[in-house]
Amino acid sequence: MCFEKDAAKSVAAFEKFSAPVLKQFFGGDAQIHSYESSENPDEREFDLNYGIDGYAVDGDGDIHFYASRVQFGLKYETFTLRACRPSGTMTEIDKIRAAQKNHLPTPDYHVQTCVDKEGRGAAVAIVMTV
Repeated sequence: MCFEKDAAKSVAAFEKFSAPVLKQFFGGDAQIHSYESSENPDEREFDLNYGIDGYAVDGDGDIHFYASRVQFGLKYETFTLRACRPSGTMTEIDKIRAAQKNHLPTPDYHVQTCVDKEGRGAAVAIVMTV
């Protein structure tokens, strides 16, 4: 239940803060599609196995996969990827390395959004995945 509540909060923050910045980044007519609340098994596989949270289609029709992380609390102006989890669950880095090793899809970009305590403002960073 807590996970579902946190996921819904993250999806809402993504739509409010991250999606408009992605749209601007890829061009005003870009289309942003998120896999986060998808029931489509193929989209869930991209999310769970390859660390791809969605895609953007730019004005030229090019598709760009992205990974997204939303944090709440302080509005950090930094960017991090988790290297390990105490539970041993795969991290974004683990998923990317495994996908690269097997010549499978990986995110082209990473989007990190830090939402302030009041939920009124956010810092959004977009970087190419390397």
